Amino acid sequence: MLRPNNKAVETWVMDEHVMVNITQSGCADFVAAYVFTVTGDPHAAEDRAYWLRRGSGLLLQLPIAPDEQKTRDLIAQAVKNLADKNLNRVEISETDSVEGQASASSRGIVVRIQYTVVL
Repeated sequence: MLRPNNKAVETWVMDEHVMVNITQSGCADFVAAYVFTVTGDPHAAEDRAYWLRRGSGLLLQLPIAPDEQKTRDLIAQAVKNLADKNLNRVEISETDSVEGQASASSRGIVVRIQYTVVL
């Protein structure tokens, strides 16, 4: 069965040191990816726990519709759990999962948070 790939992309500069790309895609299965690029922070990319916690905090700073706040808060808490338990992926319900990673790039540290809903 072919599924349409509906996709929306938004880029936002949070401040002089943080930019975020938000991608939402899917139809039957939904994926939201939050990719933060951070400059000017002395922590090494290898300090994954630090960067995931930072990503969780940045996620909470994004302006969001009131009806989406509960989901955003669950995602942010899941990212903290990834950091605290040194996990790559955590299930937050039977259908929802969150993944997180951090890496160095030529533009700074990239923190990727992915929220997936499989229906």
